[in-house]
Amino acid sequence: MRKSSNRIHRFFITMYFDLVIDNVVNKLTLQNKSGIILF
Repeated sequence: MRKSSNRIHRFFITMYFDLVIDNVVNKLTLQNKSGIILF
C-alpha cells in the first residue's frame, strides 16, 4: 500500500510540474514573440 501511494504521489507531482513548465514556456514564448502568438 505504501509503495502504490508513493507512486501515485510521484505521478501527481510530475503532472503538476509539467503544467507549471508548460505555463512558464508559454509565457516566455509570448514575451519573446512580443504577443504575436496568442494561445
